[in-house]
Amino acid sequence: MSKKVLSKYLSIIFVAILVIAIVYGIFVWTRQKSSEDELSEYIKKKEFIIFDENFHVEEKANITYRWLSKNATITLVVPYDQVVKLEFISWSYNIPRDVKIYLNDYMLTELNLTKNRTNYISPFVYLKKGLYKLKFLISEDCRVPALVEGTEDTRCLSIGLSEFKKLEVDNLLVDIDTPGWHGPESYYGKPIRWMKEKGIIKLINLEKGSFNLEFFAFSFYFDRELKVYVDENLVHTSKITPDGSDKKIKMSLNPGLHIINFDVGSCDYPSRLGVSADQRCLSIAIVKPIIYRF
Repeated sequence: MSKKVLSKYLSIIFVAILVIAIVYGIFVWTRQKSSEDELSEYIKKKEFIIFDENFHVEEKANITYRWLSKNATITLVVPYDQVVKLEFISWSYNIPRDVKIYLNDYMLTELNLTKNRTNYISPFVYLKKGLYKLKFLISEDCRVPALVEGTEDTRCLSIGLSEFKKLEVDNLLVDIDTPGWHGPESYYGKPIRWMKEKGIIKLINLEKGSFNLEFFAFSFYFDRELKVYVDENLVHTSKITPDGSDKKIKMSLNPGLHIINFDVGSCDYPSRLGVSADQRCLSIAIVKPIIYRF
C-alpha cells in the first residue's frame, strides 16, 4: 500500500473518530441538560419524592400506604447537597419475600419481609444535588387477592410501603459506630470507648472549612504511640499514657465523607496480663470526641 493511500485511510479513520466523539459529546450534553431541566421542574413544583412505575394508588386505613405490584422505583429529588436517612415501614402480601433495595447502583440493604410490619432506617447517605432512583427488587411474583382470598380486589400485590421519609440531618455528622471500637461505657460519668489496635471515625460535612477534633485519651497498661490519619494522610502523632491527656487535631476538609483512622499498632488483653477478667483486646480509651468548625 502506497503512502498516499495509507494517508487517505488514516484521514478517513481520524474524521470518523472525530465525528463519533462529537456525536457522543452532544448526546451526553443533551442527556445532562434534560436531567437538569427535570430536576429544576421538580424543585419548582416542590416535588421531592415521586412514586414511579409499579406503585398502586395511595390508600388509607389507620396509616397511609401504597402497594407495589412488582419491582418498583421511587425518584428522590435532592435540591442541594444533603446528608440523609431514608425511613419507611414495609410488609409482604400473602407470602414472605426478599427485597433488595438499591440507591442508583448501590445496594442499601436486603430485607426479608413477612406479613408483619418491618421498620427500616437506612445508614447515613451523602447525596449531591440531583435525581436519584431508589429501586425495590422483589424476589417473588405478586399475588391477586381475588384469587388468593376470594375478594373483589383484582390488583396484583407484592409488598406494602408506608410512611416513606427522606430525613435530612445536620451539616456535620460524626459516626463512631464503626469497626475497631468496643461498646460505649462510662468513665467517671463521661462516655468513653475502648479501642482495639485500630479504630475509625466517619465524618460527613457539607461545607468546606477548618475543623478541630478534640478528645481526652488514656492507654491501657502501657504507654502507646497514637497515629491519626485523615483520608490516609497522617495528621497527628503523640504518646498516650495510662494517666491520659487532652488532644486537639486541626483538619482542613472539603465537602463529603471523610475517614479518620486511629492507629496504635497493637492491643493487650487484661485477662492475659492478670489485671482483670476482661477478655477484650484494649489499647486506648477515648472520651467522646468533639468535632467543631473554627
